Amino acid sequence: MTPRTTRRQFVAGAGALATLPLLLAACGDEERAAPSAGGQPGGPWTFRDDRGEELSLPAAPERIVAHEYAAIALWDYGIRPVGIFGSVPLDEQPLMDGFDLEGVQSVGEVWGEVNLEALAALRPDVIVSTWWPAETLLGGIKDDKLERRMAAIAPLVGIDAQVPATTTIEHFHALAGKLGADVDTPELRATRKRFDDAVAAFRAAAKEKPDLRVMAVATSPESLYVAKVEDYADLREFAGWGLNVVSGKSRDPYWETLSWENADRHPADLILYDGRAHAPGPEELAKLPVWPTLPAVEAGQITPWHMEEAVSYALFAGHVEELTAKVAEATRVA
Repeated sequence: MTPRTTRRQFVAGAGALATLPLLLAACGDEERAAPSAGGQPGGPWTFRDDRGEELSLPAAPERIVAHEYAAIALWDYGIRPVGIFGSVPLDEQPLMDGFDLEGVQSVGEVWGEVNLEALAALRPDVIVSTWWPAETLLGGIKDDKLERRMAAIAPLVGIDAQVPATTTIEHFHALAGKLGADVDTPELRATRKRFDDAVAAFRAAAKEKPDLRVMAVATSPESLYVAKVEDYADLREFAGWGLNVVSGKSRDPYWETLSWENADRHPADLILYDGRAHAPGPEELAKLPVWPTLPAVEAGQITPWHMEEAVSYALFAGHVEELTAKVAEATRVA
């Protein structure tokens, strides 16, 4: 019997090949209202985040430090953090290609770790991240001790990442508005149209391939981890849009753990592999036992799984378009 591994235990203990998704699990409260804030420009600012925490500041925050994914979400609205912490150095985070990062300080470049001295030196008004209710931690923070020490430096703001992806995106949209951003620019409207068009095309592609079996996975040298659809926000969206997504079967949350000897338990024609910046790519995956012999891999029918990155319409639209193209060209092979 495979022991249950928490999200932070797995990621913190992972080596170059031992990665696992940061688990966009369902929180069971999909109708939670968007975060709310009050206060007038130049006056008191209040905000209730997705953790139910009430923040009260003399004025709207200006100096913001954010986890890399929260930073990307807010950047779309013209909100530029003074500091960012993440899983890789800023210049190695492909999602930030094209960002003008001059003057933005990195305060964490390894998953779960934050340079508290550098963070404090930035004098942040707030620290923004995604929030993982299944483990009660903010994204990119390895344990309660680190989170408490960060909260002593500045108030923490958590945006739920375990609701459906579009709900998370809308909550960042609401936060950006309360931070004073114009959330209804022509550029943002065009981005939303692109997203809606991408979803329509995805639905059409999925309808054309009702028997195509798609499976999302992560890997370690010892095991293949098959994602449980109900526990991942983007997979639930994909399944809801008509894609036949294979789900792991386990009493544990998040995934089914398979030894490599049993890696072919679930037939799959298209495999989504962990596509984050710090996860192993196809060349590294090819060194794993059995992986090269899986029918989808042999057929070249694999594509990155961006399970943690659906924080903005711009980013999610690109991922939806990428998967749509793969679905359209994939065939039954398993």
